Amino acid sequence: MPGRSEVVIPKQTVGASSARKILKLLTYFTPDRTHARVEDLAAHVDVPKSTAYRHLALLKETGLIASGADGRWHLAPALIRLGEAARSAVGIIELALPAMQRLSHQTQETVLLIERIGDAGVCVAKQDAPQMIRLSFEVGTGVPLHRGAGAKLLLAHLSLEEQQRYWAHATANYADLKGRVTRLKSDLEEIRAAGHSVSSGDLMQDLWSVAAPVRRGSEVVAALSLVGPIYRMPPSAKPQLVDAVKRSADEISAEISRRAG
Repeated sequence: MPGRSEVVIPKQTVGASSARKILKLLTYFTPDRTHARVEDLAAHVDVPKSTAYRHLALLKETGLIASGADGRWHLAPALIRLGEAARSAVGIIELALPAMQRLSHQTQETVLLIERIGDAGVCVAKQDAPQMIRLSFEVGTGVPLHRGAGAKLLLAHLSLEEQQRYWAHATANYADLKGRVTRLKSDLEEIRAAGHSVSSGDLMQDLWSVAAPVRRGSEVVAALSLVGPIYRMPPSAKPQLVDAVKRSADEISAEISRRAG
């Protein structure tokens, strides 16, 4: 669940000129322009041929591009899977928005759709609260998977192998995890058992949130999260908010299944 303290990736990342040009090579290709000579690709990103060859070698190593017997370059089949993932993500957002709007209207709070991208939970859709005080984070904001209701719910539904890989990476990079991993692992078990995740002041002081899983079949593909100031969340109202979020997440899951069928 993103908060005001997280950083949105800027339009131009400082010090990433080479990486930007490597990735830009992929944008040369279109359905009508499937193959390219190295000269064409070098001109596309404005680098010498020698540099273009180095960039292409890296893309080839990562399985994103391939070269044919005629020396021309083309996109590799691995990108088909990435394209399918992109189409799937857009489809989920479109299917989720009506339920998100209804939930925000019903509760008068902000509703987010969170997806896992690498080791982060990223806000991919947002329905602002109609109330005067709103939360100032935007679509594209990401947080580590061990912080916030939505991100922790996604972490809880990863395989044990994926969770172990995450903890190995996170403990080396986040000082706030020192002495807390055992407790957080127990939290993940509780989240799976309860079918939802709750967070209070985890990302932002005085912020409360609840998240429930959005599924495609048996796979958790996103987290639906409701967030708001603690002062608007009396203990007596929290059970109803949890139920409302879980119902809305189930509605989205059912719509995903209906469209897939």
